[in-house]
Amino acid sequence: MKVGLALALLFASASSQALAGNPPGPYESTGQFAGSYLCIGEASGGVTYDSNLKRWQPHSFSLSKSVVTVTAERVRDAQLNVHTYPAMQYAITVRFVVGGPTENCAPKIQNQSFDSGTQPILFEGFAYCHALGEDYTFNFISGRYDKMNSGSYTEGQDQQEGAGYIEIGECSRIN
Repeated sequence: MKVGLALALLFASASSQALAGNPPGPYESTGQFAGSYLCIGEASGGVTYDSNLKRWQPHSFSLSKSVVTVTAERVRDAQLNVHTYPAMQYAITVRFVVGGPTENCAPKIQNQSFDSGTQPILFEGFAYCHALGEDYTFNFISGRYDKMNSGSYTEGQDQQEGAGYIEIGECSRIN
């Protein structure tokens, strides 16, 4: 009897500890990712249209302007209406450091209970948004990002302007 009771208590304790380590939902809710980050591109590649060959070719792109600052500003706590998971609302902005504008990073995850222009960051650190004509994925935990632009290829236009590319890089928190 004592052994059975001890095993039951041990199992109950282990189960409650495992449940305590799980996040309360898919979204970050503490505001831990609020801050500014310096993101520097490390590699890029893509395709460009060769009008002489009349086909798309692999291409390397310059990273000379690929330094951005990213700011994740804590806006307010919210209760999502999808599954009532707690989530922090962030306003994310992206700014090219070398001669470029600043733009709100429009959320790719839309939710009616969030203020316009704000978005959640997943508890794994991921944020997905669109700014300065490109799609960004940030991971605030790993300190990595990628940005993509499908260019004119998916629009059915065979032209050199607007070539598609992907860039990867790293972000460091600066405050």
